Amino acid sequence: MPGCRSSRKPSFSVNVAMGRYYCHRCRCHGHQIELWAAATGLPLHQAAIDLCTILGREVPWIERW
Repeated sequence: MPGCRSSRKPSFSVNVAMGRYYCHRCRCHGHQIELWAAATGLPLHQAAIDLCTILGREVPWIERW
């Protein structure tokens, strides 16, 4: 995670099957969009839109009634 550094041992792990990450140094954790938000400094909603744009996907907008 930004600002978390460990020079001697691994401090970051990803469980691809579960789609989760964990930083052993600062104990932050979450799913893919939360990871992107933390890495880019974007709010969660904007990070989701940003990922859709980067990946060439349509943003799944939900219309409220």
